[in-house]
Amino acid sequence: MVNLATKLKTELEATRIAWEKLAKLVGREDFEERTWTKREKNIIMVPFIGEKYFVDPVKREVSTSGGVAPEHHTLLILHYLLGATHQTPTNNLISFTQLRGGNIYYEAFKKRVIQPLVNRFGNHPKEFIEAAEKIGGKPLDKGDASATIKIFPKLPLTVILWRGDDEIPPGGNMLFDETAGLIMETEDLVVASSVLVAKLCSVANNPGKKSC
Repeated sequence: MVNLATKLKTELEATRIAWEKLAKLVGREDFEERTWTKREKNIIMVPFIGEKYFVDPVKREVSTSGGVAPEHHTLLILHYLLGATHQTPTNNLISFTQLRGGNIYYEAFKKRVIQPLVNRFGNHPKEFIEAAEKIGGKPLDKGDASATIKIFPKLPLTVILWRGDDEIPPGGNMLFDETAGLIMETEDLVVASSVLVAKLCSVANNPGKKSC
């Protein structure tokens, strides 16, 4: 098992490499069109799960109104900026296992994303919809509760929940636009999805009802 120090070192190295790659791309005329972000002078504004993040390639810093962003948020944002292309979402949805290497990462996805999501919202669809709308989600007519929520401008995720009953436990799923794998690696999509679930839990009403 990878210890915490090794994991942090690996993450920091990945972040350093991402900053170097971004420095070569950020000056391109099509950067904003490609990433669906806005840039003012040297600062790139990136919407990330309903919140504005500010990327400074010169200082190599990502921040929000609350201060410097956590390292794993920074890395996800950088990888999005590097991975986004002129390809736009098609609205054709695929399951996690249809992503490249999805079968390999599925157990991690289930443990970190699906189970916490269902535990918190499976039998509380109204609270899910309220939480989703707080971060810009658009309700859908699927399952007992569903919504499409943008992780990044070109990376929407669709969450579907089903209530349980006396015989069947509640269930849920998260679907991806078929272009998601063109933007981010599957491992990054696990992390991004888990950040989304944590955000939903943090903004939900009655957060003490069921932990995520």
